[in-house]
Amino acid sequence: MTILDFIIIVLYMFMMFGLGLVARTKIKSVDDYLLGGHRFNTFALVGTIMATLIGAGLTLGIAGSVYQHGAGVIWNYLGFGVGLVVFAFMVKRLRGTGKRTMAEVIAGEFGNLPRFFVAIIVVFYCTGIVSLCVTGMARLLTYLGEPLGISITTAVVITSIITTIYTALGGLYSVVWTDVVQFVIMFLVVVVIGPIMAIATAGGIGTMQTALASQHLSLFNPFQGTTFTYAITSFLLIFLSVPSDPTTPQRGLAAKDVNTAKKAFLFVSIPVVLYGVGLLFIGAGSMTVMPDLKETYGTTEAAFPIFIMKYYPTGLAGFGIAGLIAAIMSTISAMLLVGASHLVYDIGQCLFPQTKDETFNKILPWAVIVIGVIVTYAALQIESLLNVMYFVFSLIGSALMWPFIFTLYWKGATKWGITAGVVLGAISCLYMQIRGILGPGGDPVYLSMAISVASIVIGSLRDPNKRVRQLQDAQEGI
Repeated sequence: MTILDFIIIVLYMFMMFGLGLVARTKIKSVDDYLLGGHRFNTFALVGTIMATLIGAGLTLGIAGSVYQHGAGVIWNYLGFGVGLVVFAFMVKRLRGTGKRTMAEVIAGEFGNLPRFFVAIIVVFYCTGIVSLCVTGMARLLTYLGEPLGISITTAVVITSIITTIYTALGGLYSVVWTDVVQFVIMFLVVVVIGPIMAIATAGGIGTMQTALASQHLSLFNPFQGTTFTYAITSFLLIFLSVPSDPTTPQRGLAAKDVNTAKKAFLFVSIPVVLYGVGLLFIGAGSMTVMPDLKETYGTTEAAFPIFIMKYYPTGLAGFGIAGLIAAIMSTISAMLLVGASHLVYDIGQCLFPQTKDETFNKILPWAVIVIGVIVTYAALQIESLLNVMYFVFSLIGSALMWPFIFTLYWKGATKWGITAGVVLGAISCLYMQIRGILGPGGDPVYLSMAISVASIVIGSLRDPNKRVRQLQDAQEGI
């Protein structure tokens, strides 16, 4: 990489700061900070949905995972695309709740008990996702700064400061419009430029296929070299993470109306799957020209950034690294915001119900900073990006997926049933993870989800105060 490449990267970082400063002038209320004033169009939503949900794990982790699974990595992105399509048909019921956060939606009309527990899980989840993204970003900066002797600790601190400041400044408004810019860069780098460079550098698709075949893998067959357990579990975990991820309903609620939100979730499923295909080719190209990557860098998750630094031409290398930074920073900023909103707005209202929105609006930026400080420490403890990603996806799939669906669609759900589903789903998943009990399918999510569903149904049916609720869809223009 040359000085021109570094200039491109620095200019990109300053542009993100500038957008944060501009967005700050748009924030007048809690609704502006959390939902951007419900004024986002389809293109903005497509950009922010994709940029938010695709972070370090689904970029660096998946590209590196091609070394172990070949075309099997595409199961992750197929699950992602299907999850987005399914969620598109849930948006109308979601917006009918008139809520602001995931915790509020799941709690519904049940009060603060389920809301409190959902908020705790969301804060934990967001902290985990931000930590793994900061780790991914720090590794990237370490590779870039190797000639300067930049340590992983220094890189983590730099990453945390940059993303925390621009998120704290502008709330969701800054997050969405920086996401749109980052979405365009990500798409060009991974879907357009990446496969072309991989094929050209490797010497053709046939050469890439031969390199994969030598490891009993395939470039085109997602079943070859991949176990059924890996295929179904990776598909399911990513599929479940779409409705369970607290940023997903936030985007649906931030749209200017129902139709805009629905179209955005349908449309974004296409570039998401293409992104996965792009990563497959990039990973295969890296494996062809850098077969000993793990021995050199300690992890195959270094594949994409090292491939860019070694084989991209001047200027394009800087743009490529900016694309990786975009994929990671967009997720960090979104998760910082959602974590802070659940910490201050949801837990805060549960503990201090008389607090006014104006007070929350003042505290929210400081909560972003506090979480940013916490993840700076946590990021230094992470070894595998994919392992952490699958763990937190398993947690929210176990604890939030079915309470979210039952609240929206089952009239018989009650406060105690939903609360039991959230708490017991989370506890069972954490217990199995800590004890190393994978359960059926090789992941705790299957058994934990069953426990969550059973808890909701039994808890609701046996609730002495149960009553039939009124479920409401949003009107077309809302």
